Amino acid sequence: MRPSSILIAILILFLPLGCSEDPAVPAADRFLYYIAGDESLRRYSISSQSEVTLSNDKLWWITSVADNGIVLYATESAGVMRLWGVCDDDVIIPVPMPVTESPAEEYILSATPASLSREGHHAAFIVYKKPGNSIDSTEWTAHLCVFDCGVWRMSMADISSFVSGAVTIPGFSADIVSVHSVFLSASGDATVMLLHISDAQPDGSFREASVLLVHDNAGFRVLDTIRGPEDARLNRFVLDTRTFTAYVDAGNSFAVDCRTGISTPFDYTIDAARPHHVLSATTSEYVYAKQQRIALVRLDNGSESIVVEDVSAVLADHADLRSGRLADAAVSPDGEWLAFLHETTDNAFALYVLRRDGGELRRVAKGMIGVPFVLSNPLR
Repeated sequence: MRPSSILIAILILFLPLGCSEDPAVPAADRFLYYIAGDESLRRYSISSQSEVTLSNDKLWWITSVADNGIVLYATESAGVMRLWGVCDDDVIIPVPMPVTESPAEEYILSATPASLSREGHHAAFIVYKKPGNSIDSTEWTAHLCVFDCGVWRMSMADISSFVSGAVTIPGFSADIVSVHSVFLSASGDATVMLLHISDAQPDGSFREASVLLVHDNAGFRVLDTIRGPEDARLNRFVLDTRTFTAYVDAGNSFAVDCRTGISTPFDYTIDAARPHHVLSATTSEYVYAKQQRIALVRLDNGSESIVVEDVSAVLADHADLRSGRLADAAVSPDGEWLAFLHETTDNAFALYVLRRDGGELRRVAKGMIGVPFVLSNPLR
């Protein structure tokens, strides 16, 4: 049987087939998903101020919440990562992995966070194909998986093969190809990836290079930059799905149009350690949370909307907070609600939700809260 036939056969169990494309809730509500101190997945209702535990497994990451309410998350058990989807009625469905033709090989899920399209009808994730018992990553190959539930099909693309044939750096061999991050366009028709590739040296060390890559119906293409071992590494990037523009941190930072490949210099000020959740899909804003000030800032032009000028004044009654220690933040896809972490005096964190106009602030949880945490748009 051809690999594509095997993949199609297993897709009857895939996430969007097992749950509605447009999950519904009885009334409009917003949700905050976060990783609790015990590594479980929690969902907090902003309307009812109630909370449920969706998974008690050890969580690694959560995707953004799609407009139809779907969210994906990854767990790890005994060194094996699994991908799951939260559907309507809180049904949790495992996302099956592709199957190799040979029993001597297997696909494993990458630790790279998956990506959902804004509508939630497409999902992209990375797998590695390896000999069954291999722990030598030079024997592994990276593959992109994209599922389109509109035509009920998952497609795969061999990233490593493309890199070995099309990415040439003098004196450099791509012995290891790893995917640092992956993003889908708003409609799910294209995927952008940041790759880190390594060249094994005789002494056991590695030289590194970076590639920014796009994949769509025409296949792979390299965006404007390949960084060799003598250049500044492409450390991270954020994709503005509204404009399909990547903002890249590389020493001399730049913005690149992922459709045309045209790049321009950019004053990179955003913290992209949380690339999948840092931008509002509607307003292209990120949360600026430093010292005691919280604002929403447009990434493309720097325009700023103040949310809270002095958090310490707003939270004056919360005596367990460490002064001036805002730790992390997120914004809902429509830019109307924020969530943030604040360090506490007992070396933990307090998690808050905050309305864009600053008119409503609420503590959700306290403890060793994990990141990322993500907010939804109103869901019905």
